[in-house]
Amino acid sequence: MEMQRSKKFREIEERRAQQVDSLMQQAMQHRKDGDYSAAINVLRQVIVIDPRNQPARWLMDILEDQHQYRRARETRRQFYKRSREALEDI
Repeated sequence: MEMQRSKKFREIEERRAQQVDSLMQQAMQHRKDGDYSAAINVLRQVIVIDPRNQPARWLMDILEDQHQYRRARETRRQFYKRSREALEDI
């Protein structure tokens, strides 16, 4: 009985590890493609499955910072564009 439980537990852990590995690969591909939002969403799934997964948490923090930086840079670019257009109309 104990051996069956132990075997079942190992199987569950192996499936969980495989799922985490697969999701981490997906997150890395999204990152490589520049789709930070998708990568962050996948990393959130990893953390739900494995809350102690430090690489996923670390990568998610970095990607959130990069995503926020990109959005701020785009906002600044739009501001400068509109400012130039407004000054040209004067």
